[in-house]
Amino acid sequence: MGISVFEPTPVIAAVPMTALPLANGWVNYVDGGWQTAFYLRDSLGWVEVGGLIKSGTMGSAVTVGNLPAGFRPPANRGFVCSVRYTSGGNTEQRMNVLPTGEIKIDFPPAGATNDFLFLDGIRFLAAL
Repeated sequence: MGISVFEPTPVIAAVPMTALPLANGWVNYVDGGWQTAFYLRDSLGWVEVGGLIKSGTMGSAVTVGNLPAGFRPPANRGFVCSVRYTSGGNTEQRMNVLPTGEIKIDFPPAGATNDFLFLDGIRFLAAL
């Protein structure tokens, strides 16, 4: 009896790395060769968001970017991303991705301003 290897059947068209539309003053951090904000989807429907952004508005439920239809989760999803605040070094920041496509900051420290925010680590199965 031979060994069987399961190979998933593609369920959706893969979409290569695409520039993420940013909002509320957020811009790509282009110094030092860092990856700019992006999203992509593989043939199994997994969406990945990543890149380094800076200079945007900080505040609870502030949208930093928007995903188009076909790249959104079926329910609210939360992720922990790295951020550097101008007032005190590197730390973690919770980010939420909503079924509307909005990528939002979740409760940063009061009065926080940022040097930069990593979007790397955001990955979920798209609503199909």
